[in-house]
Amino acid sequence: MYKYLLLTLLLTAHQSSAQRLIMDILDPSGANLGMRAGINQASIEKDVFLTDWQDGYVVYGAKNEKRVIRYNTVTGDIHLKNTTGKEEILPKGQVEYFAIISGGTTYRFRWLKNIEEIDYTYAQIIYENKVRVYYHHHRKAKKASTDPNTTHYGSSLNEETIIRDDAYILILPSGKTMLTKAKKKDILRFFEDKKADLELFIKKEKIETQNLEGLMKVVQKYEELSK
Repeated sequence: MYKYLLLTLLLTAHQSSAQRLIMDILDPSGANLGMRAGINQASIEKDVFLTDWQDGYVVYGAKNEKRVIRYNTVTGDIHLKNTTGKEEILPKGQVEYFAIISGGTTYRFRWLKNIEEIDYTYAQIIYENKVRVYYHHHRKAKKASTDPNTTHYGSSLNEETIIRDDAYILILPSGKTMLTKAKKKDILRFFEDKKADLELFIKKEKIETQNLEGLMKVVQKYEELSK
């Protein structure tokens, strides 16, 4: 009982402190060595996970469960290991959020609905204040292109490539949302009520909006201008 109470207190404290905290994007190097162009179809299943099996937790209402977890970036499914070591897949949306603990850092993912171009998804929490910023980790399989002028072995014709299709998700207090690669023109269109001020700010500070650091400078400047 004490163990679960302590976990609940720690999670509550973490959630509160994260409201204004800019977090790193979970993108571990070396976790998926097979995630590269030209993977054979048979290998795709084991190479679509954001990380290898990691400690983490899932939240069901007020209930927090510590679990061994990994996240499928193609299907959007949460995979868990039960007490016997058997793998389970949670129905989408069953938990409000989950977390992966990697390198001593806790990375939280929230269930989001009504997102442009996606409808619903789990996305990593980057920033939650007046503006909310999330990161959608997504991979998709694509048939490898074949050059008619090049000789191929028969097996290579069935190869598929797993490509990254990650994007930021931005949400305004009004509920307006955008799934974006964070190009400057798209960011200015999203924050259209402060477009002129932000355009000058980006130019003066030489900001690259597609980088997390640059994007967050623009987000926080927008919040400052909106006071």
